[in-house]
Amino acid sequence: MGRVLNRQLRTVKVTVPLGTAQASPQTTSWSLGPVIVEQLEVMIPRGHSGLTGIHVDYQGVALMPFATPPTFLIASDETITVPVGLEIGAPLSVVTYNLDTFDHAFYLRALVDVFLDGGGDTSSPTYLLDLSAVRG
Repeated sequence: MGRVLNRQLRTVKVTVPLGTAQASPQTTSWSLGPVIVEQLEVMIPRGHSGLTGIHVDYQGVALMPFATPPTFLIASDETITVPVGLEIGAPLSVVTYNLDTFDHAFYLRALVDVFLDGGGDTSSPTYLLDLSAVRG
Protein backbone atom coordinates (compact mmCIF):
# COMPACT_ATOMS: atom_id res chain seq x y z
CA MET A 1 0.00 0.00 0.00
CA GLY A 2 1.32 3.47 -0.90
CA ARG A 3 1.67 6.26 1.58
CA VAL A 4 -1.43 8.26 2.45
CA LEU A 5 -1.03 12.00 2.98
CA ASN A 6 -2.93 14.15 5.42
CA ARG A 7 -2.66 17.94 4.88
CA GLN A 8 -2.14 19.97 8.06
CA LEU A 9 -1.30 23.54 9.07
CA ARG A 10 1.50 23.92 11.64
CA THR A 11 2.25 27.22 13.39
CA VAL A 12 4.95 28.72 15.58
CA LYS A 13 5.59 32.11 17.17
CA VAL A 14 9.25 33.11 17.37
CA THR A 15 10.05 35.96 19.77
CA VAL A 16 13.41 37.67 19.31
CA PRO A 17 14.86 39.59 22.27
CA LEU A 18 15.83 43.21 21.80
CA GLY A 19 19.43 43.79 20.83
CA THR A 20 19.93 40.43 19.06
CA ALA A 21 22.68 41.32 16.57
CA GLN A 22 22.57 40.30 12.92
CA ALA A 23 26.16 39.04 13.27
CA SER A 24 25.07 36.62 16.02
CA PRO A 25 21.40 35.86 15.27
CA GLN A 26 19.03 33.70 17.29
CA THR A 27 18.32 30.25 15.82
CA THR A 28 15.05 28.57 16.78
CA SER A 29 14.48 24.91 15.88
CA TRP A 30 11.02 24.22 14.39
CA SER A 31 10.30 20.49 14.36
CA LEU A 32 7.58 19.51 11.89
CA GLY A 33 8.40 15.80 11.79
CA PRO A 34 8.77 13.78 8.58
CA VAL A 35 6.52 15.78 6.24
CA ILE A 36 6.36 17.44 2.86
CA VAL A 37 6.45 21.20 3.38
CA GLU A 38 4.17 22.54 0.65
CA GLN A 39 4.21 26.18 1.69
CA LEU A 40 5.81 28.49 4.26
CA GLU A 41 4.30 31.75 5.44
CA VAL A 42 5.73 34.40 7.75
CA MET A 43 3.68 37.23 9.23
CA ILE A 44 5.78 40.21 10.30
CA PRO A 45 3.65 42.59 12.39
CA ARG A 46 3.70 46.37 12.11
CA GLY A 47 6.47 47.91 14.19
CA HIS A 48 9.42 45.84 13.00
CA SER A 49 10.34 48.91 10.91
CA GLY A 50 13.36 47.42 9.16
CA LEU A 51 15.08 46.62 12.46
CA THR A 52 14.50 42.86 12.37
CA GLY A 53 15.29 40.07 9.92
CA ILE A 54 14.39 36.43 9.39
CA HIS A 55 15.27 33.48 7.20
CA VAL A 56 14.08 29.86 7.38
CA ASP A 57 16.61 27.11 6.59
CA TYR A 58 16.59 23.36 6.16
CA GLN A 59 19.90 21.62 6.86
CA GLY A 60 21.88 24.78 6.06
CA VAL A 61 19.97 25.68 2.88
CA ALA A 62 17.79 28.79 2.96
CA LEU A 63 14.17 28.12 1.99
CA MET A 64 12.68 31.54 2.76
CA PRO A 65 13.99 33.71 1.21
CA PHE A 66 15.93 31.39 -1.06
CA ALA A 67 19.54 32.58 -1.39
CA THR A 68 23.05 31.18 -1.21
CA PRO A 69 24.44 32.28 1.16
CA PRO A 70 21.26 32.91 3.20
CA THR A 71 20.01 36.50 3.38
CA PHE A 72 17.54 38.00 5.82
CA LEU A 73 13.99 38.95 4.90
CA ILE A 74 13.38 42.46 6.25
CA ALA A 75 9.80 43.76 6.37
CA SER A 76 7.10 45.31 8.54
CA ASP A 77 3.31 44.82 8.47
CA GLU A 78 3.54 42.11 5.79
CA THR A 79 2.60 38.47 5.33
CA ILE A 80 4.85 36.65 2.88
CA THR A 81 4.05 33.21 1.44
CA VAL A 82 6.54 31.01 -0.40
CA PRO A 83 5.78 27.68 -2.12
CA VAL A 84 8.33 25.03 -1.07
CA GLY A 85 7.34 21.45 -2.06
CA LEU A 86 10.17 19.76 -0.13
CA GLU A 87 10.13 16.50 1.83
CA ILE A 88 11.97 16.92 5.14
CA GLY A 89 12.92 14.70 8.06
CA ALA A 90 14.78 17.14 10.32
CA PRO A 91 13.68 20.40 11.98
CA LEU A 92 13.68 23.72 10.16
CA SER A 93 15.88 26.51 11.55
CA VAL A 94 14.28 29.93 12.00
CA VAL A 95 17.15 32.44 12.09
CA THR A 96 16.30 35.93 13.37
CA TYR A 97 17.81 39.16 14.60
CA ASN A 98 16.38 42.27 16.29
CA LEU A 99 18.24 45.60 16.47
CA ASP A 100 15.30 47.39 18.13
CA THR A 101 14.96 48.35 21.81
CA PHE A 102 11.82 46.16 22.12
CA ASP A 103 11.30 42.40 21.73
CA HIS A 104 9.63 41.45 18.44
CA ALA A 105 7.76 38.34 17.29
CA PHE A 106 7.45 36.58 13.94
CA TYR A 107 4.47 34.28 13.26
CA LEU A 108 5.15 31.34 10.96
CA ARG A 109 2.82 28.83 9.32
CA ALA A 110 3.70 25.72 7.37
CA LEU A 111 1.22 23.89 5.18
CA VAL A 112 2.44 20.29 5.33
CA ASP A 113 1.51 16.84 4.08
CA VAL A 114 1.88 14.23 6.83
CA PHE A 115 2.47 10.57 5.95
CA LEU A 116 -0.09 8.07 7.23
CA ASP A 117 -0.65 4.41 6.51
CA GLY A 118 -4.07 2.77 6.63
CA GLY A 119 -4.03 2.60 10.46
CA GLY A 120 -2.73 6.09 11.07
CA ASP A 121 0.82 4.88 11.80
CA THR A 122 3.47 7.49 10.87
CA SER A 123 6.40 5.06 11.14
CA SER A 124 6.50 4.22 7.42
CA PRO A 125 9.88 5.02 5.82
CA THR A 126 10.42 8.44 4.29
CA TYR A 127 12.60 9.24 1.33
CA LEU A 128 14.48 12.49 1.89
CA LEU A 129 16.01 14.80 -0.65
CA ASP A 130 19.81 15.05 -0.23
CA LEU A 131 20.65 18.75 -0.12
CA SER A 132 24.39 18.32 0.50
CA ALA A 133 25.24 19.19 -3.11
CA VAL A 134 23.38 22.51 -2.79
CA ARG A 135 25.34 23.71 0.25
CA GLY A 136 28.11 26.17 -0.51
